[in-house]
Amino acid sequence: MQMAGHGLEFAVGFVHFERGVADSNGRMAHDAVRRFVHAHGLGAESIVWTLMFGLMPLACVYYPVTVLPHWLQYVAWALPPTYAFEGMRTLLTRQEFRGDLMAEAFAINVLLLVASFTIFLVLLRSARKHGSLLQSGE
Repeated sequence: MQMAGHGLEFAVGFVHFERGVADSNGRMAHDAVRRFVHAHGLGAESIVWTLMFGLMPLACVYYPVTVLPHWLQYVAWALPPTYAFEGMRTLLTRQEFRGDLMAEAFAINVLLLVASFTIFLVLLRSARKHGSLLQSGE
């Protein structure tokens, strides 16, 4: 969809959407690091941050997906932030809003949410079966 006459409104809306995605991903990353460090000690923090900085090139933060080797592009397109960065890059270079990228990122996020919820339920059922949950209360 070309932004004829309404470029500023689309750009501002898209930037707010991107900021929300980045804030959401940042909060999730912070929460994951906090939980991992709480479970495994402070020595685990450097490992987690190294992994996160290793994923940034795959999310194509610094360059378009097309510069990656063909086989690595599949990995990049499996990460929701890639769609956000590619959408912002398209908006800035061609003044074109790519709603399809946002829809695909949303679909991947829904898929990941369903998968994580399913894994949580399986692990909870296993913990209940083996009695590894703490019994507390009055």
